[in-house]
Amino acid sequence: MKSINKSAVVYLRGHSTNVQKIKCLEVAKRKGYKVVKVIDDGMASANNGSRKGIKLLKTIMGSGTVGAIITLSPDRLFRNIASQHAFTTLAKVHDLAVIYADTQTNATAKMMVDQILEAVKEYAKSVNQNRG
Repeated sequence: MKSINKSAVVYLRGHSTNVQKIKCLEVAKRKGYKVVKVIDDGMASANNGSRKGIKLLKTIMGSGTVGAIITLSPDRLFRNIASQHAFTTLAKVHDLAVIYADTQTNATAKMMVDQILEAVKEYAKSVNQNRG
C-alpha cells in the first residue's frame, strides 16, 4: 500500500501574501501537512507562466518530495484556464493534491474549474473526432 506524503509546498502570489500565508499554514496544519517550503511570487502576474516561483514549484512537483500544494485560490496559480488545466494535470501526474485555503472558494471553485475543464476536454475530443 502506497504511503501518503504529508509534506506540502505553500504558493503565494499577489496582494497580502502575509494573510495568504497565514491561511495556507492554518489549512496545512488542519489537514496534517508539514510545510517544507513557502514560495512567494510577490506581485508577479498570474498570466506569466514562466514566473520564478511557478518554475520552482513545478521543479518541486517533479521531485516527488511533496504530496500537496496549498495556495489561497486557483487564481493565485493562474488566471488563464488552459494554464490552470495544464498545472492541475501535472499535479495529477505526480499524484499531488492541490488544496485551496480559501474555504469559501475551495469546494465551489474546484468544482467549477473541474467542470469547465471537463467540458473543454469533451469539446476538443468531439472536434477531433469530427475532423476524421
